Amino acid sequence: MRRTAIKAAIAVLCLTLGCQPVEPNPPAPVGDEPDHPPPAPLGQTTERPPPLESGVSGAFEDNGITYLKDAKAILDAKCANCHGVPAAGGSPATFRLDRYETADLPGAFSKAASVAARVEAGTMPQAGSPALTDAEKRTLLDWVRGGAKQGTETEPPNPSVTLVMPSAARETPQSGTYAVQVTLANYPEGATYDLYRTTTNGTVTGGTLVATGLSDATYIWSTQGLPAGEQFFYVIAHAPGLADASAASAGSVLVSDNVSPSVALTGVWNGDGAVLAAANARVTFSATDPQGQALAVAIELSADGGINWSALPCLNASSSGCDLDLTGRGEGSAQRIRVTVKDPDDFSGIAASASSFGIAAKTYTYLGEIEPMLDASGSCKPCHSSGGSSAGSFRWDSYGGTVGAFMLKDRARIRTQEGTMPQVGSGITMSAANKTMLALWAWQGGAEGTNQPPTATLAALWNGGQTVTGTNTGTITYTVSDPDGDPVTVSKVEFSSNSGATWTQIACTPTTTQCAWNATPANGSTYRIRLTLADDRSGSAVVASASNFTLSVGAPNSPPTAALTGFWDQGGDDRTAADTGSITYTTSDPDGDPLTVTVKYSADSGATWTTVTCANGANNPTTCSWNAPVPATIPEGDGYRVRVIVNDGVNADVSDTTLNDAGLTITAYTYTGQIRAALLTYCSSCHGVGDGRFQPDMYTNGGLGAFDKRNSSVQRIYGNGNGPMPPGGGWSTTAQKADRTKIRLWIWQGAVN
Repeated sequence: MRRTAIKAAIAVLCLTLGCQPVEPNPPAPVGDEPDHPPPAPLGQTTERPPPLESGVSGAFEDNGITYLKDAKAILDAKCANCHGVPAAGGSPATFRLDRYETADLPGAFSKAASVAARVEAGTMPQAGSPALTDAEKRTLLDWVRGGAKQGTETEPPNPSVTLVMPSAARETPQSGTYAVQVTLANYPEGATYDLYRTTTNGTVTGGTLVATGLSDATYIWSTQGLPAGEQFFYVIAHAPGLADASAASAGSVLVSDNVSPSVALTGVWNGDGAVLAAANARVTFSATDPQGQALAVAIELSADGGINWSALPCLNASSSGCDLDLTGRGEGSAQRIRVTVKDPDDFSGIAASASSFGIAAKTYTYLGEIEPMLDASGSCKPCHSSGGSSAGSFRWDSYGGTVGAFMLKDRARIRTQEGTMPQVGSGITMSAANKTMLALWAWQGGAEGTNQPPTATLAALWNGGQTVTGTNTGTITYTVSDPDGDPVTVSKVEFSSNSGATWTQIACTPTTTQCAWNATPANGSTYRIRLTLADDRSGSAVVASASNFTLSVGAPNSPPTAALTGFWDQGGDDRTAADTGSITYTTSDPDGDPLTVTVKYSADSGATWTTVTCANGANNPTTCSWNAPVPATIPEGDGYRVRVIVNDGVNADVSDTTLNDAGLTITAYTYTGQIRAALLTYCSSCHGVGDGRFQPDMYTNGGLGAFDKRNSSVQRIYGNGNGPMPPGGGWSTTAQKADRTKIRLWIWQGAVN
């Protein structure tokens, strides 16, 4: 009786609004009008102009104003925000003005009188909502005055239902299945249908209900337990606000007492797993035929959870499986397989995956792909990490433990696929590709993988072989990366001016791309740069220049200088002491550059050189404390020379080498003690008593003694002066050379008697 009461309310309001009076309709018997009109035949609609309630004077105007043509557009724009489909998370509407009438809530027709009253009073729409214009108010009031008719001017296409299959006679075994196919055209989302079977062709009543509330286009009908015979089908479609519609099948299914083959998918192919996209992926199943006949196998693959299917070649088929070429299929986590086996009589068995499985291009790991993906997208770590709001129930920043990624991988996969993770309303999203990756990793077993350390590449200028010029060093540039996608930090940048032997940290705040050095160190050709890197999982690396580069910055470089002083300056002298003592020198650099100082000695008059290890440290600008014991470490000799080498990183200088040999000895030689005997050994055959040239047996004697001839003698025994002495040499053996050294050292020591 609801519609009658509505009409009465509209009529009363119509009198207020000024409807034209006509003769009233005769009263309707109480209870003769159902709450809802019966369903119309398929493709027709039911207009609703019930008569006015008895006793109400006045009638509706026939003004041509209808809901569909005129009122609906206004109500949709100005009223449906509150009285329509609620927004996500909004409160449900108590009535609908975006529908003329619905099955579960009052529609525009039911509320027409209330609409007119509120429009007339100016209380609809509510404050804050878009206001009605005067023209819109007149249209709504005229629509109510005209009886709040629905109209047909802009009505959508009539919905229809078609039972596509069976379209012809088809035989199937009693233990088999048949795919019944149904099409619902022009039905709103949420429409369903009921499937019936019957032994009568063309009927849409009286059948046996097979299934109700169906929405998929295909229904797999099982013939298990049915008697042999011909079966027809019909469907009845339902949708809110629309009349039910029905359709019968054009063909039939003959249920045979023959027994169909059976097949069941096994392993990962039945769902909840992942396979690699290989060229010979073997799908496994178990197929049997009660008659033992050979079976033909057909394989179909769905990438959308079983909605759409495409055939795949089935290679090397047997009753337990066949090979599939999955290369180029692309990754996915909503894959399903459908296998059909047929015997020679065309009886078939069908099996499809019970749930989805995945196809993966590679084997994923937590460290390799999953955690870096979550770091990059920010999908889950804000909540599920140390200190996060949900860290106690699930942690993405930890692989192990009871709440780590490995233990809860399947839970995460399910929630991600369901769309409940990331949490709805969190403002965080996860791409479809990342959801697929997460599912594949979980299905593959959730391996942890191995953390790969970060790496860096210095720009060519700083990597060696080039020259850095300018007023200062400028900015060091480089690139950093991490194979796992982990965030990378550069903790320090260092330079070396000696080919990497020692390093000095640069005072900069390094980023992942540069370090502002901007200094003017000593120029040189042996510079290198070194970076120290780390990721967020204890991975670290040190990357240095591949080779030396040259630094030439600031003003042009001036070379340094060095000069020996003291005993080591000119040579021709003897140091008689227990050790070598200290070598003294001067060093300087016009540019004030720090200098590298190297001291070397030669024991063979400069033929070969040995670096001195200075006891007072390296690079002393004035002194090298040699202090080598004589003769324990440094043997006595008269052919010693030294030199000092200084280097400012760009230029070098070598001090004037000791011009003449110098001696090192621990013995104070005397003529009487050692030298007279040596001179007599080598000189007495030519020079003796009374000789007018040289008298070696005398210390001094009128300018002819050993002391008197000391300088000319030392030249001749070393092959200089007026010819070697003794004539023809005589200093070839070790003992002879030692005696000659003693004579020279005695002379350098002052030729003491």
